[in-house]
Amino acid sequence: MADLSNLTISDTGFIDLPSGSTAQRPSPVAGMIRYNTDFNLIEFYNGSTWLAYDGLIRATASGAVDESTSTHTVFTFLGSGSITITHGGIVDYLIVAGGGAGGYYVGGGGGGGGYLEGSTFVNAGTYTVTVGNGGTGTRTRNPPSSANNGGNSSVFGISARGGGAGGSYNNFAGNFGGSGGGAGGPFSSGCCVERANGDSDQGSPGGTSINNRSGTPTNGSGGGGAGSAGGNELGAGSTTAPNGGEGKRSWVCPFNYYYAGGGGGGSYNSSSASVGGNGGIGGGGGGGTSSSTGPSLQGVGGPGGYSRSPGGDGATADPGDGGAGGANTGGGSGGAGHFASGNNASGGSGIVIVRFLKDWL
Repeated sequence: MADLSNLTISDTGFIDLPSGSTAQRPSPVAGMIRYNTDFNLIEFYNGSTWLAYDGLIRATASGAVDESTSTHTVFTFLGSGSITITHGGIVDYLIVAGGGAGGYYVGGGGGGGGYLEGSTFVNAGTYTVTVGNGGTGTRTRNPPSSANNGGNSSVFGISARGGGAGGSYNNFAGNFGGSGGGAGGPFSSGCCVERANGDSDQGSPGGTSINNRSGTPTNGSGGGGAGSAGGNELGAGSTTAPNGGEGKRSWVCPFNYYYAGGGGGGSYNSSSASVGGNGGIGGGGGGGTSSSTGPSLQGVGGPGGYSRSPGGDGATADPGDGGAGGANTGGGSGGAGHFASGNNASGGSGIVIVRFLKDWL
């Protein structure tokens, strides 16, 4: 085959490019150009990936829900799957990890799952998508390490950390996570539980206890959310548990939902009514409440209409379970009020959304 250099063509005809399917691509060298018969477009190799001549992404997905808009292809993963990039380029992503479980027995709310959002360049290839489960609720009174953090979510080598589980009574702190879990209710001989931090790039800290306990009422603290810290325990004598931190509203999500709200704190009062903390917007579960006399009020889950699914309300009957985190929101579950047999609610599962411009614009 002859090598041509500095060629000028003066004609009204055409150049017939080599053509073939994706499977028939040659062993690539930077600068190669060809016509792809699978996509009916010109493509070239830039030294690391095949790019469409128009610069737009071509991709398919397995295990995703198609939530495309008039301008963007949107692959939403409610569970794990994969995405195959046929032509590389810039994609937008939202990655939310699973929310943490709320603490058991005057429990702190679970922290929201780690929240990552942005744009990145991806080469052609197949990528695994992992969607983290919410942390499973337990009946372990202490230590809080027995409570479960949420699972990590990831795609394109970018990983969001699961939300931290809430602490329990006797001043057990919440766990570190994407957002930190709220501290458990304070004990009479100690004060000021260390705050459970969230990952600084992915979420916020859980609330902390700031006062000694002198009998009941006593409350757990709020779990951290992607947008704000969980509320602190409000001090001796308060009958109201603090709320979970707020989640964040996503510009990648086609519905602009909030994600990764923190769970509300649980409340216990042996002599009169008490009120559980509300879950943070973005799927946080409401705190449970338990008392010997009523009417107690459960914490309300993070509101629906602003998130993919609302967080569950806490319960009022002993043991006053916390409400579950909203499914596919990464919301933390609420802390429990008292203790008995059974299982506390779990954090909400995470989500991964990938979007890119449609190829007919």
